Amino acid sequence: MTEAEFQRLSTIYGANVARWPEQVQESAERWRASHPEAGAVLREAAVLDHMLSRAAPVVDAPRVDALVDALRARTGAAPLPWSVPVPFWRRPWTDLKGALWRWTPEGAVYVGLFVLGCAANTAVRLLTAETPLEAWLAANLSLSLGG
Repeated sequence: MTEAEFQRLSTIYGANVARWPEQVQESAERWRASHPEAGAVLREAAVLDHMLSRAAPVVDAPRVDALVDALRARTGAAPLPWSVPVPFWRRPWTDLKGALWRWTPEGAVYVGLFVLGCAANTAVRLLTAETPLEAWLAANLSLSLGG
Protein backbone atom coordinates (compact mmCIF):
# COMPACT_ATOMS: atom_id res chain seq x y z
CA MET A 1 0.00 0.00 0.00
CA THR A 2 1.25 3.47 -0.85
CA GLU A 3 0.85 6.68 1.10
CA ALA A 4 -1.54 8.08 -1.53
CA GLU A 5 -3.68 4.95 -1.30
CA PHE A 6 -3.72 5.15 2.50
CA GLN A 7 -4.64 8.86 2.32
CA ARG A 8 -7.45 8.16 -0.17
CA LEU A 9 -8.91 5.33 1.92
CA SER A 10 -8.76 7.38 5.12
CA THR A 11 -10.57 10.23 3.36
CA ILE A 12 -13.28 7.91 2.06
CA TYR A 13 -13.81 5.57 5.03
CA GLY A 14 -12.56 7.62 7.98
CA ALA A 15 -9.99 7.08 10.73
CA ASN A 16 -11.29 3.73 11.96
CA VAL A 17 -9.53 1.09 9.86
CA ALA A 18 -12.12 -1.49 10.95
CA ARG A 19 -14.69 0.36 8.78
CA TRP A 20 -12.51 0.04 5.67
CA PRO A 21 -13.11 -2.74 3.12
CA GLU A 22 -11.93 -6.11 4.43
CA GLN A 23 -9.54 -6.74 1.54
CA VAL A 24 -7.42 -3.67 2.44
CA GLN A 25 -7.64 -3.70 6.24
CA GLU A 26 -4.66 -6.00 6.76
CA SER A 27 -2.37 -4.11 4.37
CA ALA A 28 -3.49 -0.79 5.91
CA GLU A 29 -2.62 -2.03 9.40
CA ARG A 30 0.81 -3.16 8.19
CA TRP A 31 1.42 0.18 6.47
CA ARG A 32 0.30 2.09 9.57
CA ALA A 33 2.65 0.07 11.80
CA SER A 34 5.64 0.63 9.51
CA HIS A 35 5.13 4.33 8.62
CA PRO A 36 5.02 7.06 11.28
CA GLU A 37 3.21 9.53 8.97
CA ALA A 38 0.13 7.27 9.08
CA GLY A 39 -0.73 8.69 12.50
CA ALA A 40 -1.00 12.23 11.08
CA VAL A 41 -3.19 11.01 8.22
CA LEU A 42 -5.51 9.18 10.60
CA ARG A 43 -5.65 12.18 12.97
CA GLU A 44 -6.85 14.37 10.08
CA ALA A 45 -9.45 11.76 9.20
CA ALA A 46 -10.52 11.57 12.86
CA VAL A 47 -11.06 15.34 12.96
CA LEU A 48 -13.22 15.09 9.84
CA ASP A 49 -15.13 12.14 11.34
CA HIS A 50 -15.77 14.14 14.50
CA MET A 51 -17.05 17.16 12.56
CA LEU A 52 -19.33 15.00 10.42
CA SER A 53 -20.74 13.19 13.45
CA ARG A 54 -21.66 16.50 15.06
CA ALA A 55 -23.09 18.06 11.88
CA ALA A 56 -26.27 16.01 11.58
CA PRO A 57 -28.70 16.39 14.49
CA VAL A 58 -30.45 13.36 15.84
CA VAL A 59 -34.10 13.47 14.79
CA ASP A 60 -36.45 11.51 16.97
CA ALA A 61 -40.24 11.45 17.04
CA PRO A 62 -40.79 13.12 20.44
CA ARG A 63 -38.53 16.01 19.48
CA VAL A 64 -40.36 16.52 16.17
CA ASP A 65 -43.75 16.35 17.90
CA ALA A 66 -42.63 18.94 20.46
CA LEU A 67 -41.46 21.28 17.68
CA VAL A 68 -44.73 20.91 15.76
CA ASP A 69 -46.76 21.57 18.92
CA ALA A 70 -44.66 24.66 19.68
CA LEU A 71 -45.19 25.99 16.15
CA ARG A 72 -48.93 25.37 16.38
CA ALA A 73 -49.08 27.21 19.68
CA ARG A 74 -47.06 30.12 18.30
CA THR A 75 -49.04 30.53 15.07
CA GLY A 76 -52.44 29.57 16.42
CA ALA A 77 -52.98 27.06 13.61
CA ALA A 78 -55.63 24.48 14.23
CA PRO A 79 -54.86 20.86 13.44
CA LEU A 80 -56.31 19.49 10.23
CA PRO A 81 -59.78 17.96 10.52
CA TRP A 82 -60.15 14.23 10.23
CA SER A 83 -61.79 14.57 6.85
CA VAL A 84 -60.82 17.31 4.47
CA PRO A 85 -63.64 18.18 2.05
CA VAL A 86 -63.24 16.85 -1.47
CA PRO A 87 -62.54 19.58 -4.05
CA PHE A 88 -65.50 20.29 -6.31
CA TRP A 89 -63.76 19.02 -9.43
CA ARG A 90 -63.25 15.62 -7.81
CA ARG A 91 -66.81 15.11 -6.60
CA PRO A 92 -68.75 12.34 -8.31
CA TRP A 93 -71.17 13.20 -11.09
CA THR A 94 -73.96 11.55 -9.12
CA ASP A 95 -73.83 14.41 -6.63
CA LEU A 96 -76.32 16.68 -8.41
CA LYS A 97 -76.88 19.05 -5.52
CA GLY A 98 -75.39 22.33 -6.66
CA ALA A 99 -74.06 20.85 -9.89
CA LEU A 100 -75.22 23.83 -11.95
CA TRP A 101 -73.55 26.38 -9.71
CA ARG A 102 -70.48 24.25 -9.30
CA TRP A 103 -69.73 24.04 -13.05
CA THR A 104 -71.00 27.45 -14.15
CA PRO A 105 -67.62 29.28 -14.14
CA GLU A 106 -65.78 26.52 -15.97
CA GLY A 107 -68.62 26.05 -18.45
CA ALA A 108 -68.70 29.77 -19.20
CA VAL A 109 -64.97 29.74 -19.87
CA TYR A 110 -65.24 26.76 -22.23
CA VAL A 111 -68.21 28.21 -24.13
CA GLY A 112 -66.45 31.57 -24.41
CA LEU A 113 -63.30 29.94 -25.75
CA PHE A 114 -65.35 27.93 -28.26
CA VAL A 115 -67.11 31.07 -29.56
CA LEU A 116 -63.80 32.94 -29.71
CA GLY A 117 -62.24 30.10 -31.69
CA CYS A 118 -65.13 30.01 -34.16
CA ALA A 119 -64.95 33.78 -34.63
CA ALA A 120 -61.19 33.66 -35.12
CA ASN A 121 -61.55 30.86 -37.67
CA THR A 122 -64.15 32.82 -39.62
CA ALA A 123 -62.06 36.01 -39.49
CA VAL A 124 -58.95 34.23 -40.75
CA ARG A 125 -60.87 32.57 -43.57
CA LEU A 126 -62.43 35.89 -44.59
CA LEU A 127 -59.18 37.86 -44.44
CA THR A 128 -57.10 35.33 -46.34
CA ALA A 129 -59.69 34.37 -48.97
CA GLU A 130 -58.90 34.97 -52.62
CA THR A 131 -62.54 35.64 -53.47
CA PRO A 132 -64.26 38.91 -52.60
CA LEU A 133 -66.35 39.08 -49.46
CA GLU A 134 -69.65 39.22 -51.31
CA ALA A 135 -68.87 36.04 -53.27
CA TRP A 136 -67.87 34.23 -50.12
CA LEU A 137 -71.00 35.33 -48.30
CA ALA A 138 -73.18 34.29 -51.24
CA ALA A 139 -71.52 30.87 -51.45
CA ASN A 140 -71.52 30.10 -47.74
CA LEU A 141 -74.64 31.81 -46.45
CA SER A 142 -77.07 31.11 -49.30
CA LEU A 143 -80.11 29.08 -48.52
CA SER A 144 -80.82 26.59 -51.23
CA LEU A 145 -84.21 25.02 -51.15
CA GLY A 146 -83.53 22.47 -53.83
CA GLY A 147 -84.22 24.81 -56.72
